[in-house]
This record gives sequence, C-alpha cells and structure tokens, in this order.
Amino acid sequence: MLMLAVMPTLAGAVDHGPLVHWSEDPAKSTHIIWIDKDGRANEKPKGYEVAYRPKGGEVWQKAEISSNPLAASRHEVFHAKLKGLPNGRDIEFRISGGGSHTFRMPPAKPSPIRFATGGDVYHTRAPMDRMNKRCGLEDPLFALIGGDLAYTDDAKPDRWLDYFDSWVENARTPDGRLVPKIVAIGNHEIGPQGYRPTDAPGPDSAREFFSIFHFPDGRDAAHVVDFGDWFSVVMLDSGYSRSIRPQNEWLENTLKRRAKVPHLFVCYHQPAYGAGTKRDATDIQREWSPLFERYRVTAVFENDHHIFTRSHPILKGKVDETNGIPYLGAGAWSVKARPLDPAEVAKRPWIANAKSINHLYIVETLDKGFRATAKGFDGEIIDSYQRDWRR
Repeated sequence: MLMLAVMPTLAGAVDHGPLVHWSEDPAKSTHIIWIDKDGRANEKPKGYEVAYRPKGGEVWQKAEISSNPLAASRHEVFHAKLKGLPNGRDIEFRISGGGSHTFRMPPAKPSPIRFATGGDVYHTRAPMDRMNKRCGLEDPLFALIGGDLAYTDDAKPDRWLDYFDSWVENARTPDGRLVPKIVAIGNHEIGPQGYRPTDAPGPDSAREFFSIFHFPDGRDAAHVVDFGDWFSVVMLDSGYSRSIRPQNEWLENTLKRRAKVPHLFVCYHQPAYGAGTKRDATDIQREWSPLFERYRVTAVFENDHHIFTRSHPILKGKVDETNGIPYLGAGAWSVKARPLDPAEVAKRPWIANAKSINHLYIVETLDKGFRATAKGFDGEIIDSYQRDWRR
C-alpha cells in the first residue's frame, strides 16, 4: 500500500458525505462513501484521493477508490476502501478538497461499547435532523440502521443527497467524530413490490441501495459485521430483494461459526413479533426464529412498523423469560409514528411495552449483560431493558 508523508492537495470537493460504512470486520475493510451531485464522469475515480492514518500518526496511507453511477441518475457514488485499521484507535481521513474527518474503531478485546439502532428514517428533513443529532449526542461507536433509510422506492435518487447531508451535519459525537453505519435493506429501498417473503424480486429492485452500499457478496444485503471474535451483528434481507427461506443455510452457517462469540445480535426490517400496526412476518417466525433460538442469539432488532416496541423474551412463539430472545423495535427513527390499537396489542402477549412515539435504542454492552434504552428526540427515556448475557 502506498505510504504518503504529506496529504496531497487536489481539486474536487465532496458534495454529499462522507459516510463511514461497515459491512464486515472494520479492521479488514471500512468504506468511506460520498456522492458527487454532478457526476464528473470524466474524472472518476482519479478526481479524488483519500488518505488515512490513526489519529496523531505520522504516516498517511492511500485508500483504494472506486466509483459507480447512483443507479440511473446523474450522480456518481464514490467509495474509498480503508484496510488494516488498528482496533481501539480513532482514525483520521482526508478527502482531497473535502476536509478531514475522524471515526472510532471498535476495541481490540471485549470491552463495554454503546451503539444506536433504529430504522425508518427520512419522511421529512427536520425530524431526521433532530434524531440524527440525538444519535450523535449519545456518543455511540456506530449506528445500526434497519432499513427504510431515504424512502426513495428506488425511484427518487435525489433524496439520498439530503439523507447523506443530514447524517454528516448532525450525527456527530460530542468530540466531532463521524458515526459509522451498519445498514439493512427495507421495503422503501426497493420499488413498489413491498414485503414478498417467498418471491422477492431480486437485487435489480434496489438499484440505488446497492449502488451506494457495498457488501462482501456483492448485491446481497445479508452480511455480518464482526469485531474480532467477541461481537457480531448479523444483517438479513427480510423479504425485499431476497426471499426468507433461501437465506436459511447462510444464516445457520453464520450463526454456527459464531457459536463462541459472546455478544451476537441480529437486525432486519420486517418484524416477526410486532404490536399490530401491520401484520407480523410469520415466515420469519417459522424460518429464522428457530435458528435464533438454537444458537442463542442475544437480541433481535426489528423495524418497519413506525412505533416503539419491546417484546418479552420469546421461545417457540411463547414468552420465556429465561430461555427466550427479546425482539426490539420497531422502526420509528424519525418517520411519523403510527397509532396503536390497544385491542391489537392485547392479542399479542409477547409485547412487554409499545408506544406510538419516535425513538432510537441506545444499546450498551456491560460486564454481566446488556442494556437497551429507548430515547426520544430530546433524550427523554421511553423504556429501559437490561438482561444478563446468555452466551
């Protein structure tokens, strides 16, 4: 890899971004993503250079840069791939003409961390800005966004520009760091097909999403992010560009290989165990929940229903406080919250708490367990749940 003593100065400003995206072990590969509003097709990818180093280090490394169109729009998406990053350090990077930014790498060894999670983000700009700001103020290591990011329906690419701008401007930690993202696909990342658990239309239905976010297996949103051998987040495509059952083999192999990982979380969009604002994903209950139970997943994060929910721990469809798995959701980051029907909630004995309110979860890993605290725009506590580790 080319080493640079001094960061070069080149023409070319970053129009929208940058985002920090994790789709595998961040130490092996971290992506920096930005969008050029005018395309600059004649410059790609030579119009930019990205250099990075541990903050305070003396030697800059040069990143690999690639670019591709944002689906069929006039915009160009740029990706800088950062490799070999040291865990437990703040990383500084510079995009030529675009200023300097930092983000934090996960700890090298099992350590307490905190992360934000939620989904269903961009209906209108002002609420998105407010919750993104709340996210940054909570000082998370990363944010786990469970789908329905920009609500483009694969047909309104300009909405991604606001989505990027809002995150970079607002989701800043108190010391100014960028908050890296781990993302899932939702129904508003694809066209009008919606939730199709048995006959999903394939990745061509999510051209914008897959042109922005790169995954280890290409256009496959099922992936896993590992922090060494002690923390993993498994991301699934809950019936949008891939059907549910065909992911079973990959999911079981992924969970089996992490049988000794102390902290193992799962995230996707369509809830298996909701509170009645929309139908529950019985295909997920049937296909994936038994695998979550077999491999003792710590917790599952769900989205889509535009409400706050927290389930009791569930085993085989019933409440089991000792051996069950809690499902935390359900997708009301900054979209308009849906009203709850008390009669529908009453039909679902697995619901421990549900409210029609915008929220994000702040999840903290502790010595003896984890704590998930739901917070509103202004940091007010909506709900708090704590559980001992089971793995």
